[in-house]
Amino acid sequence: MRESTMSFQHIDDIDDRGSADYFHGRHDEIGFFKSSLETSKRKGKAKSILIQGPPGVGKTALKQELKKIAQPNWKVIEIESIHQLSDPFGLGVLLLGRKKFQRVAQEIGLDLKILKGKIEYQKIKDDVFQILSLATKPILLVLDEAQIIGNEFSDHQTSISPISFVMKAIHNLEGHHGFVTLFTGLGNTRKLYHDFNISRFHSNAVINLQPLDPTSEKAILKDYLVKDAKLDPNHSDLDDFIQTISKETHQWPHHIICYAQTASKLIQHHGVLSENVWNETLERGRRLKDQYYQGRFDGITAEIRCSIYHALLENEIQKNQIRSLQLIESLTLNPYIKDPQTTWDRLIAKGIVQVGNNGFYQIPIPSMRTWMIKKYQQYHQALGMKPSTKMQQIIQSLNTPNIDNHPKI
Repeated sequence: MRESTMSFQHIDDIDDRGSADYFHGRHDEIGFFKSSLETSKRKGKAKSILIQGPPGVGKTALKQELKKIAQPNWKVIEIESIHQLSDPFGLGVLLLGRKKFQRVAQEIGLDLKILKGKIEYQKIKDDVFQILSLATKPILLVLDEAQIIGNEFSDHQTSISPISFVMKAIHNLEGHHGFVTLFTGLGNTRKLYHDFNISRFHSNAVINLQPLDPTSEKAILKDYLVKDAKLDPNHSDLDDFIQTISKETHQWPHHIICYAQTASKLIQHHGVLSENVWNETLERGRRLKDQYYQGRFDGITAEIRCSIYHALLENEIQKNQIRSLQLIESLTLNPYIKDPQTTWDRLIAKGIVQVGNNGFYQIPIPSMRTWMIKKYQQYHQALGMKPSTKMQQIIQSLNTPNIDNHPKI
């Protein structure tokens, strides 16, 4: 048995989500966040920030970094669901804890009874302002995976009004120590919140996260190899190895972490940066990318996947520019797809497609378009589906240079 096969057992626990072991870049985003904290604290006005982008672009890692920046002087409250802001009482519990809030509320005579059904905006707003005044430190309220609101309010109106009232009161807050809400979610999050009238984000407070810059990418890779794997920083092959990995990762944070952690574990296991380690890193990294893309299509049958790949690729106006209506019409004509609109909504919810600044939808993850083309070839051969002339041209375009370049969205 080859040593490389055995070593895979030691690198199955790749942690590709959450706080980053080594963080570089995002200078503009961090600068904007620090400025927002300072402005909110100085002026006493609330500020809302939304960080959105496709899966794997580094939203959670950036969120964790921003929390670290705020924590010395701000009280950081991370909530798991927008439902936790469904009433002033829930907000008070978040700020002070249940027992303390109940005691303080009783001392100041705060009426926490929230009417069921029709809610008076002025009353709930006054309650929220009064509760927020109880906090003695600036508050950073954080919600990750903010796009799940689409699932939480599938019936569209059950609990939206109370949350909307609370959020409006927070947005209009003045004379406070400082209050910033930080939301992170997929690229459709801003639209969802606008549709549900729950939160409003000014255009300058919406960060559409892009891939890392090449310098930051290489700095992260080097940290994993030198600090984590204890590789000699003057190793003769270090720069070439980093350059080889960066050609696979395309500055995409998810891919960077997968390849970097894989390389680090392999170097620690073998004790040296050998040719085997080099090859295994590339093999394992590609395998992890494939698993990641496959995960975007969990629960979708092979026939429907093939149809989706065909529809997305054949209906492109240009590479990575897709018109939604044209695509839905194409899905409607496909016998395997029973509900085209639901299928389209799922593609958006899973981050497979995302609307860009130019108004067209795109496949936002680098190299995923190439992966789709290759998978389409496999599926159409297995299913006996003959590709159209245009699809044959797209398949041939795999040899075109820079096909994996990330589209700016």
